[in-house]
Parts: sequence; structure tokens; C-alpha cells
Amino acid sequence: MPRFIANNAAREYSSQAVVNDTIGLGQLAGVRRADAAAARAAAELEIARRGLRAAVVGLFYELLAATTSCRWLSAPTRKRQSLLR
Repeated sequence: MPRFIANNAAREYSSQAVVNDTIGLGQLAGVRRADAAAARAAAELEIARRGLRAAVVGLFYELLAATTSCRWLSAPTRKRQSLLR
């Protein structure tokens, strides 16, 4: 089926693409509130990431210190046991 484009195609398409919408102050305020809420959420996410990272690093070094102290405390016991055998 052939399709034909009229000579005034540019005007036809532009008339179909016109959208009439009124933007009020309430809508602008809503957009600003949404932007502010998104910025706050992003900031809270970054704070949570930093807190999680600090907690994981702290727990890692606590585990490392506990493991090292256990080795230091058990070393004399192992030496004594080897001497008794």
C-alpha cells in the first residue's frame, strides 16, 4: 500500500506535536521538593557507605589483633608441650 506525504508535511507534523500544558508554581515546588529529597537520599546513602566501610575495617583489625594475641599467648604453651615430649 503506497504512502504519500503532502507538500505541507512539516506543518502537519508540527501541528500534531504541539503540546499545551500549564506549569504552575505548585508543580515547580513539587519538582524542587523531589530534587531536594533525592539529594538528601544520596547524602544519606554516602553516609551509610562510609559507616559500613569504617565498621568493616574496624572489625577486621580487631580480628587481626585478637588472632595475633592468641598466637602470642599460645606460643609458650606449644614450646612447653614440645619440651615435655
